[in-house]
Amino acid sequence: MENYSVKSVIVSPTRIIVSGFIFLIIGGSIFLCLPICTKSGYIPFIDAFFTATSASCVTGLSIYDTYSKFTFLGQLVILIMIQTGGLGLVSFTTFFSILYRKKLSFKALRIASLASGVEDVSAIKHLYKSTFKIVFLCESIGAIALSPVFIYKFGVLDGMWISVFTSISAFCNAGFDLLGIISPSSSLSLFYGNIWVNFVIITLIICGGLGFVVWNEILLYKTTKKFSFNSKIVFLSTVILIFFGAFTFFVSEYNNPLTIKNMTLSQKILCSFFQSVTCRTAGFGTINQANLNSFSKFLCCILMFIGCSPTGTGGGVKVTTLAVLIITISSVMRGKTQSVFLNHKIQPYNIYKAVTVIFLSIIIVTVNFSILYFTTTANNIDCLYESFSAFSTTGLSVGVTENMSFLSKLSTIITMFLGRVGPMSIAISLYKNYNDFYSTEIYPEGKIIVG
Repeated sequence: MENYSVKSVIVSPTRIIVSGFIFLIIGGSIFLCLPICTKSGYIPFIDAFFTATSASCVTGLSIYDTYSKFTFLGQLVILIMIQTGGLGLVSFTTFFSILYRKKLSFKALRIASLASGVEDVSAIKHLYKSTFKIVFLCESIGAIALSPVFIYKFGVLDGMWISVFTSISAFCNAGFDLLGIISPSSSLSLFYGNIWVNFVIITLIICGGLGFVVWNEILLYKTTKKFSFNSKIVFLSTVILIFFGAFTFFVSEYNNPLTIKNMTLSQKILCSFFQSVTCRTAGFGTINQANLNSFSKFLCCILMFIGCSPTGTGGGVKVTTLAVLIITISSVMRGKTQSVFLNHKIQPYNIYKAVTVIFLSIIIVTVNFSILYFTTTANNIDCLYESFSAFSTTGLSVGVTENMSFLSKLSTIITMFLGRVGPMSIAISLYKNYNDFYSTEIYPEGKIIVG
């Protein structure tokens, strides 16, 4: 039997996961620089690097309109990066190893375990099989559902390709689209009143954002007849955030003539729900984000920062991280010494991780905001909006990205990368010291005044 040190089993997987994203980004950048990938035959490397990072990290921020700038091959490269980045290289290698019945080493299983957030190594094979079934099924249904609308609008070939591209991008919470065929950078603005298109995209975004661990429990529910505490938190948080965001956005923008004021009531409600869902890391837009009022932009920043669920295709600090923090604050305010919710106690270690992830995430956003503020002509709220969008891998833009300097692009690239692998790698790096929490060493209690 092979011997694995703690360092080789815990630290190396973290590096492998992060290295996988770096490899994907660099490879994608090189491909996008090829003359056959752009309609103009040329793209600066920094712009290719930015686009590849945005696609691999399923962000959606783009310097160019995808349809107008890139050829079919370039669009295909972007789509491959979206699909691979959304699921992760570890997921693909693990799945195909299982598919071809290759025996996975303990280290490979451990890497897959850390990448998926599942501690039970024995459940990895079943989880990854279920994951790819869900992905294929959701993306296929999404493409088929969108095709009648897009084929009618753009013709058979373009309509089918746009349907497939949009479905995969929506499920992966990427925000890239090919609707520049109508008008560059228009996203879904011309479909703001189309209930069917909105419904399909919203459903795909939510399905991708729920997380594959939750989906696995949904598929097994007939057998188990129960959901884990984690899944209950995800369901509850998702519903609350969607309705809270939709209601607040509806009230905030109701009389804004640049957004929804002149729409019918049903269209206003539809746009409000779409905006609430897409802000949580999807990046599609049925209205021009630059026309939102300052309060709505701030609301979007909050929703983007929270993001989707762990093991989902989106970003942000995750709904469970926020839930842990709220539960802890609520418990402290009620004079409790333990964080308890739904008759379950939150482990102190998870509270430490939640606080750390949120704190470091705020620092990353603040640094990028500062750089954008001093290197662009955008105002405060727009720089903040773009920074939250980059970190949360949302991809919604108020127009700052298109006018970035070299330094701004580089800063945003780093922010997108850290947003995709940062909170995850932070959690993993903390995990390597998990046994320290149960250490038998006794330390003197340190008295400190707080608050």
